[in-house]
Amino acid sequence: MTKRKIIFRTDGNGQIGMGHYVRSLALANMLKKDFQCVFATRKPTSYQEREIIQICNTCIILSNDDHYSQFLNKLVGDEIVVLDNYYFNTDYQQAIKNKGCKLVCIDDMHDRHYVADIVINNAEGLDANAYSKEPYTKLLLGYKFSLLRLPFLEAARQTQITTPKQKLSKVLISLGATNPESIIIKITNQLLAHPAISEVHLITNIDPKSLTNKANKKTAIYWQLNAEEMVDLMKKTDFGFLPASTLSTEAIACRLPFICGWFVNNQKDNYISIEEKSLALGIGDINTVDDKALYSAITSITNPEIANSIFLTQREAIDGCAKERLINEFLQLT
Repeated sequence: MTKRKIIFRTDGNGQIGMGHYVRSLALANMLKKDFQCVFATRKPTSYQEREIIQICNTCIILSNDDHYSQFLNKLVGDEIVVLDNYYFNTDYQQAIKNKGCKLVCIDDMHDRHYVADIVINNAEGLDANAYSKEPYTKLLLGYKFSLLRLPFLEAARQTQITTPKQKLSKVLISLGATNPESIIIKITNQLLAHPAISEVHLITNIDPKSLTNKANKKTAIYWQLNAEEMVDLMKKTDFGFLPASTLSTEAIACRLPFICGWFVNNQKDNYISIEEKSLALGIGDINTVDDKALYSAITSITNPEIANSIFLTQREAIDGCAKERLINEFLQLT
């Protein structure tokens, strides 16, 4: 029997970040045994292309200027289309629906009307009434439908039986692809200056050569880690410093206590949820947080009592079964 085709349409780069690309590819990996998965994107790097081809049947490279109409022209009408980015407005959704396709939108902002068949938003505790949508639109909200790469889902299942750490001195920093070097250096230096810290593990999309001479012997710098390597590093370190993006959901799955903030508006819902549910130690807007507040947060998260409380809360948040739930939802799209 021929598998139904799903076309994932998203982009990822240093200007808009890699979160859309990472979570869409994670969803494709969950669904690939039951569907024919195709990935459509603009200007992928060679690294992205290799990642896509490992999971999807085909990678469609769209032009930078005419990608809207070019993508529409490739649709036959019997596909499921998954859209993930902020520039796909209601009119574009409707154009895809008019082709006869089933439509799934991955969302962070709930800032437009949705005509999609399904909308996925991983922010925990989000009120369904926040959405403007059609009566038929189904909302898949919260960590039950986490768009995590498979090693993180597996880690969530395994760490149901792990125990908290009693000493916290090794920190993982990852601030995403769009943040300036100055902020990365500022936070890294604050961590290095704190007496509780013995090791700093910095994941960056900035060329490591530009940071090496600004770090010291307590700092290890990583570039372009895959999911397995990320899980290993989260297990190796004691706590993290992360934005309220997909990175924070990955940390919760690995039961890694972390300091959490936000950089851009699309992270606010997730940040509010994380802070309200005590899944991390919140510091607000990372762009404006001062040195005193940063130092205080580091002191708090390295207190085993505080970190272990976060760990125990995280253990109840993600069960690692999102793949099975999402497969079931997509199979029902007829």
